[in-house]
Amino acid sequence: MKQISIFFGLWLLFACAVNAARVDSIAVDSKAMGVKIKAMVILPDKALSAQAQRCPAVYLLNGYDGNEKQWPGIKSDLPKIADEKGIIFVCPDGKNSWYLDSPLDKTSLFETFISVELIQYIDKNYRTLADRKHRA
Repeated sequence: MKQISIFFGLWLLFACAVNAARVDSIAVDSKAMGVKIKAMVILPDKALSAQAQRCPAVYLLNGYDGNEKQWPGIKSDLPKIADEKGIIFVCPDGKNSWYLDSPLDKTSLFETFISVELIQYIDKNYRTLADRKHRA
């Protein structure tokens, strides 16, 4: 099983590197939860060139028992789509949270993380069109 995981991980990195200008694996500080949350950011060429353009961002949330690598694994042509459509894809790790803020567990504030902290981080560090109209 470990060999399959290693193979899949290498394949995913190769597939992303071949098709897109850049795939970033990041860890974003969540001040609300006091931890770092992993995410993958798939960037189109046009957001990275010498004349870098701002691009819309699409946030893809993983399903239960998934992580930041789930969407790139399901839809291996995300890098190609990013380049063709000029879209930045952001795939955060939801840690089986259902993306809600727990009223009981202050270490599980994923609604706040996704809707505030992650968006602010992505808009600050990448060439996004930083408004609601260009975010999904």
